[in-house]
Amino acid sequence: MNHCCINCFQDEWMIDHIKTKGEQIDECSFCGAEDVMAIELTEFKSLVTPVINLYTAITNFYPMEILKEQDNSENMIWDKLTHDWGIFDDPSVGESILSSIYEDDPRDGTFYDFMNDAVDIEDDWYEEFSTKANLWSDFCYEIRHVNRFAPKTFANEIIDKIIEANQIAVEVGTILYRARTQQENKPYTTNKMGPPPPKDAVFGRLNPQGIAYLYLSDNPETCVSEIRPDTTSEVSIGTFKIVRECRFVELTSEYIGSPFKWGKSFPMIYRYKNFLNEFGKDISKPINPKSSYLDYLPTQFVSEYIKQKGYDGIVFKSSSGSGLNYTLFNHKMAKCIDVRFTTEIKANYSFKLKTDDVI
Repeated sequence: MNHCCINCFQDEWMIDHIKTKGEQIDECSFCGAEDVMAIELTEFKSLVTPVINLYTAITNFYPMEILKEQDNSENMIWDKLTHDWGIFDDPSVGESILSSIYEDDPRDGTFYDFMNDAVDIEDDWYEEFSTKANLWSDFCYEIRHVNRFAPKTFANEIIDKIIEANQIAVEVGTILYRARTQQENKPYTTNKMGPPPPKDAVFGRLNPQGIAYLYLSDNPETCVSEIRPDTTSEVSIGTFKIVRECRFVELTSEYIGSPFKWGKSFPMIYRYKNFLNEFGKDISKPINPKSSYLDYLPTQFVSEYIKQKGYDGIVFKSSSGSGLNYTLFNHKMAKCIDVRFTTEIKANYSFKLKTDDVI
């Protein structure tokens, strides 16, 4: 039993790896598939070890009352690798494979015997006190109060890998929206719906003072809720069309894909993915008029770093609407093609659109 085959797994990276790097075997000893591509267990062990290293026996950190009351029979390492990461096609197959790998070598006796204990990711359990959560808070403190332009807590090599894996292409012709509260209830024209000139650009969640970004949303309702107009306001809503293909960094999902594609750096990738998750949460928060410019330095730094790496913008969830926000670093990559304006804005930012009036 020294090979595992493509039918043992549901992870697409692993299946592709076996197809290209594996060998044909007559029968898989774990799932029974015949005439199938497979890899040696020693190779799979080297690939799966960084994922396993995330986990710790729950007896080491779960409170005793939880251990007594909670049924952890389905929290064994093979269950976790199946349900948390989609590695195995079936937990029982995973149990057989891991048992064969580690029956004589449970981490050389230097770690807990994870074949006999339920496991969990300790950092995830402790949440706000975890190493993962502290990565963002430590960075925020440093850039505000210690090192403004060269923070030591910013692991750029790891972050480069994550943002590369989270890039998406936005095609020419994609429609997005921007809202502006009308001054004296006069609707804006298309050439006035873009960002302010640099000299008038105040600091925001992503842009530093004096640098103008174009903040857009994927639907009119979200862009209106983002500016939080009062019920007496009228709002101009510009329709923007993307005129050049753009590369955005998407911060809408905590999913980081197959753990195998990261290799030995996976544990660090997992922790720093949370760093960008926290960044995504902070830029989704409404602007507080009473906030100091210091409050936005961390998110502005990461935004400028992403821009410096050659990306065109950032996509993130709206905290006030159901849609997504798109921030373009270069406003010339989108063109306003028409403007409509609203009436009867309600407290929940719903509105009626004057459909007959297009500017």
